Amino acid sequence: MSVSDKGGSAVTAARRRMAAASFYLLNPNAKKSLYSGAAGAENTVKVAGLLVQPCCPVAVAAGLTVTYNGSLETGGTVPVDPLLYQAGAVVTVLGNTGNLTRDDGRVFLGWVDSNGVPCNTTFIITTNTTLYAYWDYV
Repeated sequence: MSVSDKGGSAVTAARRRMAAASFYLLNPNAKKSLYSGAAGAENTVKVAGLLVQPCCPVAVAAGLTVTYNGSLETGGTVPVDPLLYQAGAVVTVLGNTGNLTRDDGRVFLGWVDSNGVPCNTTFIITTNTTLYAYWDYV
């Protein structure tokens, strides 16, 4: 069965054409047929004549960084994220991997963004980001 198959009703043929057009941009200068296997054979698609174009082009910023700031830590080391991210990527927060401490009795409770919003275990990155250690008395 193909998009250009004449078998079946006119409504069925129209549905085939609409289905093919909704998934592919067809090259007007090439044969446009979709094939399925016969007698239980595996289904295949003939891709000659199809133009591949992204459906939603997006400008992607590459090389976004996550920096950790210990916020007046007196011991341990601040985590370093060596990765570069694309906008929209999911970032895993590194936690207190360097065993940060403070001498004033406050304990590390997690990381916050520049607005003081806690960053739990992951977040979506959209720009270069600095996370700040959040300290408090317990």
